[in-house]
Amino acid sequence: MYFFGDNHETSVGNPEPEIFCYGGYLISKENLKPLEECYYQIKDDYQIPHHLPLKWNLKDNSLVKFYKEYNSVKLLEKIMYCEKRDIRKDILKCLSDYQIKILFSGFRELRTKAKKEELLKWSFTNILQRLSFDKKEDLHLNIILDREKEEYKIFCNTYLYSYYFGVGSYDQQEFLSKMICKNIPFITYSVTIFNPFLQIADIIIGACGSFLKYALKDREKQNAYKYFKIILPLIRGFESTNIDQLFQRGLMIKPLEDEVLVKDKIIEII
Repeated sequence: MYFFGDNHETSVGNPEPEIFCYGGYLISKENLKPLEECYYQIKDDYQIPHHLPLKWNLKDNSLVKFYKEYNSVKLLEKIMYCEKRDIRKDILKCLSDYQIKILFSGFRELRTKAKKEELLKWSFTNILQRLSFDKKEDLHLNIILDREKEEYKIFCNTYLYSYYFGVGSYDQQEFLSKMICKNIPFITYSVTIFNPFLQIADIIIGACGSFLKYALKDREKQNAYKYFKIILPLIRGFESTNIDQLFQRGLMIKPLEDEVLVKDKIIEII
């Protein structure tokens, strides 16, 4: 099994992110190649060469730079301003065919680097706890994350605690499942701009961030309905008839008062 993870931040008018998400999706080895082929088929429909990347933010600096290097800026602009079709929506709609499980955590109004580091630890630990239950004894769980700045050290240290001690690095909370301790003793890093599966993770978490802006800031309602509604059934725990299971198994929101707001908006979207 594989887990591909990434983060998403948004800010309006100031350098600190007002909404922060971290998460990704779990997928079986058997479904990796079919998902990749589906992703390329969607690119073919838009006449995008397979090596050119996509992200949630089509104006992302790294994305624009990559297209410039391959003399494809006009193609990127065509994708951005296409009124009749929406490539991000097409990608999200295809995911239900590959039995993926989405896990993500969300927060708002981060103000200090130290606080962000703690929330990264909290997010990743809670994701690892839940991945442990989905991992079968005879399968390795390959965790592939985007290598971003110095944050990779936070994830490595968090995984060390989980693997060797079966506890969270942020609060020493013991894991209910010890399956993560039977995994391989490392996580793997890649670069989203070169990795199609991380590009898909970026688009998924971008859609989650768009929904949080609606739930917590009452903005981007149209995007929440257009994108997040598609992937909501893929969040771990959604299959339960009890919506609280969604927040216990796949969607982690902090603080508690924000969870109430998010729950109300999910009920509205359903």
